[in-house]
Amino acid sequence: MSMARRAETKRRAKPAQVFKLKEGTPDIESIDWKLFDERLPSDTSKTSKLRRAEIFVGFDPNGNGFLSLAEIEKGLMGHFHYGVDVKRVVAKSVQRAHKAAKAAAPDQKAATLGKASLADDFVEKREFRIFIEFLRYDLQILMYFLKADTSDDLRVSLEEFKAAMPFLTKETNLPEPKDLEAAYREMDADGGGMVLYDEFADYMMKYKVANPSAKLQQVHQSSTPSKPKGKAITARKPKSNTRNSHGKNVSASRNNHRTLTKASASSGRRSPASKRSSEGSKISEVVAAKLTQMEEKLMKHFDSQIGVLMVRIADLEKKLSASN
Repeated sequence: MSMARRAETKRRAKPAQVFKLKEGTPDIESIDWKLFDERLPSDTSKTSKLRRAEIFVGFDPNGNGFLSLAEIEKGLMGHFHYGVDVKRVVAKSVQRAHKAAKAAAPDQKAATLGKASLADDFVEKREFRIFIEFLRYDLQILMYFLKADTSDDLRVSLEEFKAAMPFLTKETNLPEPKDLEAAYREMDADGGGMVLYDEFADYMMKYKVANPSAKLQQVHQSSTPSKPKGKAITARKPKSNTRNSHGKNVSASRNNHRTLTKASASSGRRSPASKRSSEGSKISEVVAAKLTQMEEKLMKHFDSQIGVLMVRIADLEKKLSASN
């Protein structure tokens, strides 16, 4: 065979696959990490920096310097030569990496003006390395999740968690909890009774499984909305009915005096307009936090239903192949 023909054959050969699917399931069986690092380097060397710049340009078809989630998903499919089947499995990790990378280098203009700008919704070139590093880390956690999810429904039950604990403590640096059920309840952040991937991954990040860098922990914390803290409920003390020699209620008189004193002291400090503005700001924060919680619950519900649907599709494909 001539050298030209060999070169043509090599060019037409199917490239090596980074992601290997498990036969008959929608799960990934293994990831070739060496090949992953070669094709998508996250180290800080000059060669890798130039390589990332080329990849970023390839992912950015309109050349505006910003990568949306859709552009990154499409770019990864072409870069790693995988199809929709792999895309479905790694989608959550890609979304989490995109979300975290956006918090890696907040837009300077937005920081100055005190409001969000267009750049805060996309991954910029300076944030691309963090995106890759976070994606690589999250894919490692995804592999642990898929091994724990023996029912292939993209959820981990308490029984699956207990069964996976020997593997997790052996293969990772996760300390074995004394109370597995308490650990599972801690992982199940929304109390739904089943652990979804976001909850699993957040738990692993919290306990630094797979040794995430300090930068990854920082951007993860920045991209995760904090839960509003409720006010502590304390028992009220019973009112005293102590009366003085004139028959008046002493406690009531003291309370009235305190109320008048507080009112007179505060009257010169804040105007009604500023008080209303402050109250309106607090209400807006509470409403925003509630909306964020509702959005997260809806996304987890949709992810769960999509996982169930994927399992059913896989079962139908098995039956169709068996009948043929």
